[in-house]
Amino acid sequence: MKAVAAALSLISFCLVGAQAFAAAPSCESLFKRTRAVYPEATVSKPDDRARSLEELRAQGDLSLKDIHEDFYGGDLRHISPDSMLGEYLAQTGAKTKIVRFETYGSGPGPRKLLVAVSEKSWPTLLKTVLQSPNMMSIVGHAATMYNGYFFPNEGGKGGKIPRMPRMNELMPMLLMKTTEAERFATYTWMTADPRFDGWHDGLKVPWRNPEYCAVGGYACCTHWVANIPIGDRLVSRYSFPPNFEQPGPRTPRIANLRPYSPAAGKEDLRNVWKVPGHQQLASVIGQRQSNVRGEMASPGSLQMVLYARTAATRVPVVFWVTDDHTADIPDDFPIFSEPIN
Repeated sequence: MKAVAAALSLISFCLVGAQAFAAAPSCESLFKRTRAVYPEATVSKPDDRARSLEELRAQGDLSLKDIHEDFYGGDLRHISPDSMLGEYLAQTGAKTKIVRFETYGSGPGPRKLLVAVSEKSWPTLLKTVLQSPNMMSIVGHAATMYNGYFFPNEGGKGGKIPRMPRMNELMPMLLMKTTEAERFATYTWMTADPRFDGWHDGLKVPWRNPEYCAVGGYACCTHWVANIPIGDRLVSRYSFPPNFEQPGPRTPRIANLRPYSPAAGKEDLRNVWKVPGHQQLASVIGQRQSNVRGEMASPGSLQMVLYARTAATRVPVVFWVTDDHTADIPDDFPIFSEPIN
């Protein structure tokens, strides 16, 4: 446990501003690079989805507090050696730092624990943390890392997480209690189903079905993450960001939810888009306004909302990719990010 103590003794406070970000290329080049960095390794199979759900159901009904305790012990200043993060720190000697990220318009965000990870420590992180079915992260061009798997943003085949994200990239870890994680798993595995492939399928753009909800929402490579219906709370209406690429009012699309008839072969959509509906992910984590303003509809902005604006009750830990996870984290550590717009 000396490694844990040594790592935690180096915790300090800092504010990460926009000047710390490395210059980012265009979205198109980043999309191509993401596909190169994250090749589809082991293709997902139906039994992989079943394993995720069975693992969650075997937990019983774990609360968000339970997940915090399992992840790091519940106190970011004193990481439990018996927790998932404690095991990672003990096995790797990775350094940590308490930070507050710039929120782009709202001043410094809530305090988070920044944890270093490198190519050398990546296999240990995969084994100790990233297999969890109660945590997810968004990396690269809005790709999802969940339960040891990688899901491309455009849908289609998922695969085992092949390798770590790009140098200086951030991995905000979003925590979900069991009931939320079951809904998230159901949705995420459906994105790997060829019946629901692509950005424009009804799984990701329910507002293209006028029978169901408000129409005219914004569709892109990223918009769907904030709108995944994971919450325990049932609601009678959904709010979506407006279509910023079309003429018309820049106001959220809001309407009551109504029964609908899915297309033949897509009846499973009723397992996700229900009446009444489960609360959207953005609302569950306290970011409804960020969502309806469209600030969770581009890869860089979505990541920023998660690591900088979202409370530590939902995103307490952010992993940072560096070349040496055992080196002290500087106050002005560099961040590689896709454009925040």
